[in-house]
Amino acid sequence: MFGTKVLLATDGSRESGRAARMAAGLANGLGLELHAAYVASIPSVYALSETAILDPEVRERLHERAWEIMGQWW
Repeated sequence: MFGTKVLLATDGSRESGRAARMAAGLANGLGLELHAAYVASIPSVYALSETAILDPEVRERLHERAWEIMGQWW
């Protein structure tokens, strides 16, 4: 028995694009909610300070970039 939701975690790679299309098809075909999470790695734990990571402008740019990438699949 299936649940009521599908969770897609993606990193923007080509492979995750295929997974996104499959998750969307599965959710649509079974009438399930599709939830997506975009993840990105920071090049180094020392690359950005905690202040930069918590900065609202930095978070907003990362959020916009995630929507750009995920928008390619829908």
